[in-house]
Amino acid sequence: MSPIYMVRPRAEGNITPSKREPSNDGVLWSTTRGGSYMSTPVAYRGVLFLGSGAMASAFDARTGERLFKERLGPNTAIIASLVAGDGKVYLTSEEGTVHVLEAGAEFKRLATCPLGEPCFATPAISEGTLFFRTTGSLIAIGAQPTAKDD
Repeated sequence: MSPIYMVRPRAEGNITPSKREPSNDGVLWSTTRGGSYMSTPVAYRGVLFLGSGAMASAFDARTGERLFKERLGPNTAIIASLVAGDGKVYLTSEEGTVHVLEAGAEFKRLATCPLGEPCFATPAISEGTLFFRTTGSLIAIGAQPTAKDD
């Protein structure tokens, strides 16, 4: 069982749900199933994106409505936390494949990018560049620098 609790930004005090009171003023919505086993989800553009095992799923961040749950592919295991930026969500699998999804309410895979080595670490984003730390390399993916006129 992998629960999800969407906590209100200004929640205070003990907001832990109990069997007698499964929700309270501090929790916007919750579900007892559908959360990630290992990776941390990412909330981006009003959607909560999750990766767990071979599955990618998304919930409306305000209502908790499940928007999609899709299998990413065979031999896929998402354990690194998700990152998002530039309208995309990045799910990195431990076998070393990056699944790039459009950040929206529908499942739309934009790309599948093999890194060539296993990857267990959460990617980092800085100034438009994505950094992936695999078991043997640090890979940076970004725009090609341009020569500046003097």
